[in-house]
Amino acid sequence: LIGMENTADKKEDYKTFYMKSKYRQDTYQVMKHMKISASLDKGTPNMEKWNTRVKKEMNDWLALYRRQNLSVG
Repeated sequence: LIGMENTADKKEDYKTFYMKSKYRQDTYQVMKHMKISASLDKGTPNMEKWNTRVKKEMNDWLALYRRQNLSVG
């Protein structure tokens, strides 16, 4: 994935995408990854894997914060 040396490494994936249950940090992390995803050109190596992983991260964020009063929507 983008910025990850070994895309199959579970530890590195955990370090990059893990939700810390801290609203501001998690929101910043998801937004940062979404901006990277939007800036990728077609044909970028590992783009599909990155976008799939960011989609999962967005779903994780929604599952964690949807029922809390911190998020709107």
